[in-house]
Amino acid sequence: MDKQEMSLVLQDVRKAYRLLADYQQRIIEMLDFIKDEILEAEHYYHDLPSSISPQSIHKIYKEQDIGKKFLPMLNMHLLWHKTQSIPNGQEWQNSLKENDLVFDISISTNESETSSALHIYVYQCIKYTRKITWYSDVWAKKYDYPKFGSVGNFKDDLDTIEYQIYGARVNLTELCNEEMTRQAIEKFRKNASEKLGCVV
Repeated sequence: MDKQEMSLVLQDVRKAYRLLADYQQRIIEMLDFIKDEILEAEHYYHDLPSSISPQSIHKIYKEQDIGKKFLPMLNMHLLWHKTQSIPNGQEWQNSLKENDLVFDISISTNESETSSALHIYVYQCIKYTRKITWYSDVWAKKYDYPKFGSVGNFKDDLDTIEYQIYGARVNLTELCNEEMTRQAIEKFRKNASEKLGCVV
């Protein structure tokens, strides 16, 4: 590669940075709209399994695929909760009741797929007795999710925690604007409500 070729490559890189920034801004605005305006949920937690933490920067020199680990939204999961009633001064995890919900949201940009999509799973509480945190007690157990459109069941070994789980895949092309986003997520809510037997 000569100097001129390198200059063209760097020009493409600068364009790619701007494109990625615009894309991520749009995704975040869309997620915020879904959380606040449609699902009426609250942010609980996030997980960035494919990103490198600031504390681990010193390890970058010998890491495989290190370039991907500087893409902070790659495989990002957001956990939102929708709890019916939380007593004053109490944490939502201490007040979970039957049919309270937790949503697991992620954007799939898997290279093996032909399109980018929003993956949205909803956990419907059957019963929950807190041990550590909801994240540790339920989500971090790495339960195998049911196929999209189907309902799965999660129980702990002590029979003190039980959830039903339903998920769907929504193509990002169906989320181009607020009107289309509302239609797509309302369709998910309708299907999830019918499958789980509660209002999502």
